[in-house]
Amino acid sequence: MLSLDCLLGSRRRILREFNSRRAPPELTLRKLRFADSAGSLRCKAIHAIMQCMAARDTRRSQLLRGALDLCLPAAVEDEPAYGYEMTKRLRARGLSIVGEGSIYPLLGRLERDGLVDTYRAASNGGPPRKYYRTSRKGRRVLAAGVTEWRATRDAVDALLDDSDVELQA
Repeated sequence: MLSLDCLLGSRRRILREFNSRRAPPELTLRKLRFADSAGSLRCKAIHAIMQCMAARDTRRSQLLRGALDLCLPAAVEDEPAYGYEMTKRLRARGLSIVGEGSIYPLLGRLERDGLVDTYRAASNGGPPRKYYRTSRKGRRVLAAGVTEWRATRDAVDALLDDSDVELQA
């Protein structure tokens, strides 16, 4: 039978490991309750589940990081937008994992590379907002990137479709 100190030590270790992975706030373990010896098994199960969820989120964010430089110019191709508005557009299209903190460094790089044009416009009751729109060079790079993305996606889909792995919903 495990002591309460052992369980609390395990809980602290799990919290430290899990929180160091920069998990989304809704997945933090701070509110978990651990009880006597039955809690030990629950603790291990929760730890395994959270590791799996963190790995899945990490994989998704890594895949998205590679595609975000295509998504941002595509989001402002038809109509200019400021940073927060872009995150809302991306979320509306199913990319809810993208936050403002991840797009601003990329927007700066896209601007330095000449792939987006910017201008400032007054906002309602606040400082002027910086709007972004895809430049001519950005549209050419976007078209080439979309072609490359689709070819890569098709190749990966073909490989995964041939796989014998059974997918679970």
